[in-house]
Amino acid sequence: MSDAARRAVLETHCRELKLPTVRRQYPVLVRQAAHDGWDYEAFLLQLLEAEVLVRRDGAVARLLRPNAVVPASPTSRPWTSSTGTRCAGSSGRGSPSSPPATTSSAARMS
Repeated sequence: MSDAARRAVLETHCRELKLPTVRRQYPVLVRQAAHDGWDYEAFLLQLLEAEVLVRRDGAVARLLRPNAVVPASPTSRPWTSSTGTRCAGSSGRGSPSSPPATTSSAARMS
């Protein structure tokens, strides 16, 4: 396979796999790897690290936008008691095994 055909296939695969940074960076990193004598793993590490860093930066930038919607974590759901009623003021951060005291149980304690 010629160099031009190989580059075309690589670009097609990168587009299909949604790896834009790999697509942009691999020609530069191929030259640097050849010049500096990197082994395959070092080359792959540099290439994938570039993709990961760009994606992380993009995720942080999206979350820092003024209208960003922060994804809910599994523990941020409202707490529901064993009777199926939602406990008032529950942020979902407490332990489901220790529900907040209700007025009837608080009255019995005193």
